[in-house]
Amino acid sequence: MGVPKTKYPSVLDFDSTEELTEAIQKMDLSSIQKAVESKERSQPSWRLQCPDIRNSLPQSIESEAARLENLRSFQILETDNESIFDSLTEKVRKHFDASWAHVSFIDLGRQWYKSTASAPGREILFKEVARDHAFCAHTILNLDPVFEVFDTLEDNRFRENPLVTAFPKVRWYAGVPLVSPEGHRLGAFFVADIKARPEGLSDGDKEYLMQKAQETMQYLIERRDSKVSKIPITSCTNMKKRSSNSDLVSLKAEKSRSPSPPALRNSGQVSISSRSLPDPSVANVHPDAFLAELIEAMFCQKLQVKPCLELQDFFPVTTEDQMKAYTVEVTTIARSNDVVKLRDFFQQQGKAALDCYNRFGEGLLNLACRRGFRDMAQFLMNEVELSVRVRDDYGRTPLHDACWNPEPQLEICSWIIARDPSLFLIADKRGFTPFQYARPGDWIIWRRFLFDHRHHLSALMQPDILQQFA
Repeated sequence: MGVPKTKYPSVLDFDSTEELTEAIQKMDLSSIQKAVESKERSQPSWRLQCPDIRNSLPQSIESEAARLENLRSFQILETDNESIFDSLTEKVRKHFDASWAHVSFIDLGRQWYKSTASAPGREILFKEVARDHAFCAHTILNLDPVFEVFDTLEDNRFRENPLVTAFPKVRWYAGVPLVSPEGHRLGAFFVADIKARPEGLSDGDKEYLMQKAQETMQYLIERRDSKVSKIPITSCTNMKKRSSNSDLVSLKAEKSRSPSPPALRNSGQVSISSRSLPDPSVANVHPDAFLAELIEAMFCQKLQVKPCLELQDFFPVTTEDQMKAYTVEVTTIARSNDVVKLRDFFQQQGKAALDCYNRFGEGLLNLACRRGFRDMAQFLMNEVELSVRVRDDYGRTPLHDACWNPEPQLEICSWIIARDPSLFLIADKRGFTPFQYARPGDWIIWRRFLFDHRHHLSALMQPDILQQFA
């Protein structure tokens, strides 16, 4: 064990997984508030005391040790500010008109801020808080895509929290976990405000925050890869053999780690890889093959294309009310590509009037994507907040429709991949993926598209997606 680097216990204090695991076992699970107030090195409380059992990941010494070792491998703790993260947090803070936006990591006994964006007059200067007080300690365990606290003073878990009762006096919080390719929740991208927001986030704002968390995770992956580029990596297994202080974790320590959860394991399918990304300019490579190669190179994971009609629970079921809403009036406006009238219709009738489908399961978003109605597709996704994870009776998704268009609908597809990249892995009733509707002459365009938007592919490593496609 080395010299403590922070007043809170950190994974950086330990030289091996064995030492770390032993420390976790010995930890006092009582509050660390007294130690913080006395300015002594605190006794950590890593185990969340009152999680929502029905909607939380289980806590164990083994899973916590594996998570912290994975965090160590990114070499991010105790590093200086970096513009790529700071610009992202400031952009998100302004988007939500919030007091703060942060990229933070949950260490052994603390929450450490990599990046903080503050509204004028509400600057936060500290870099860490006790893990017992961290909202993000709940975020990394909660199974909802976005963990939101509408009013901290009305929530028994937080009303007595020092971050609520004293500066910075947080009243509203929304966070998305930063999930590594190995499946561990390292920290969170979150926003917070001094005013309660009982209405909560819209579906569109939740998707926006999730996208920014995915972008952050991709930056972290690329950052880690650049730092270990001089280390020969002969197989995907070696991805885990990196330390936070520039020394590799010992082989003995690596062997002591607990295995990944069943949904994240891929035994027998991981092939030897140098982790170099595929070249999109190589001719005659089908976009589906390029996508598979790109996913394996980035995440050491093989994913399979699945028939849409076999994924019944993956897609929502069209209701009678949605079919009744598919009227001549709304379809006439949509087919004329009149976004102004469609927006007026939406403002008068509400979302339900546009979240409509015919008897074959085709909706307005399918129509806009198939015909290349860019502005309408953008309106339906961003303003109406229609889900892209829908399919018709033939198993075609809006992505199938966009790729069917004779002209590559790059902008429409960029909005779809940002929301749900799993649609690229869906085959219709004929067994066709979206890219199998694309013209061979456009394959190079689609390979470049995938390469340029690869940061969105991190969402494919979410446990629910891996459970379906791994």
